[in-house]
Amino acid sequence: MKEKAWWRSRPIAHRGLHSGREVPENSLLAFERAIAAGHPIELDVIVLKDGTPAVFHDEDLLRLTGVLGLTRSLTKAHLKLLRIYGGDQRIPTLKEVCELVQGRVPLMIEIKCDKATGRDEAAIVQVLKDYQGEVAIQSFNPYVILWFKKHAKHFTCGLLSYDYRDSESNLSEGKKIFLRHLAFVPLVRPDFLSIDHEYLRSKAVSFYRDWVKIPVISWTVRSQARRAEIAQLCENIIFEGFSIS
Repeated sequence: MKEKAWWRSRPIAHRGLHSGREVPENSLLAFERAIAAGHPIELDVIVLKDGTPAVFHDEDLLRLTGVLGLTRSLTKAHLKLLRIYGGDQRIPTLKEVCELVQGRVPLMIEIKCDKATGRDEAAIVQVLKDYQGEVAIQSFNPYVILWFKKHAKHFTCGLLSYDYRDSESNLSEGKKIFLRHLAFVPLVRPDFLSIDHEYLRSKAVSFYRDWVKIPVISWTVRSQARRAEIAQLCENIIFEGFSIS
């Protein structure tokens, strides 16, 4: 029997195995911890002003660095000046992460991109072109996935989705946006769906999982109890905050 692909079977560490301020999210230290535990790593990539793919989640810098400003306005030179939570960890580039990991565990790269211009995607592919490890790509932006399907077909690609509620949206509106987003699935034809664990029972997700046979990964799972509850609703999880042996 053929073994399942890693992204379908091996629990993935959300932003590395991080732990508060001591081991910050998306830091080289968090990635080292994940490697030591043998977990695939989920990480976020934002392409900077100068075209450098940086590993960072937030659109602005304040929460993690205490500095006012937009992440995309930075250059590679700026990264050396910033520290995460004021400690010894800084914002790494995607190249630095690849040099650290060296294929020892797979990488699940979430691309943060509002629109697909080709610039950001091409910059990421350029970094990955000689990388020998296993990599999968995911994004909330369906046009990012379409770009990869056209220009870098060798990558496994997944579409991220959740309920899209914010402080001004009620539950009903969030569901409508969620369904409009999943309507892109037939166009994008992702290799997998990466779904907020609260929405795994959605009829749309069930349809794609059970009838179209698109594998589903659940995020972000934060306890063994929750993992057990959703075990029959997804093939794999992106997790944080608890140990998986």
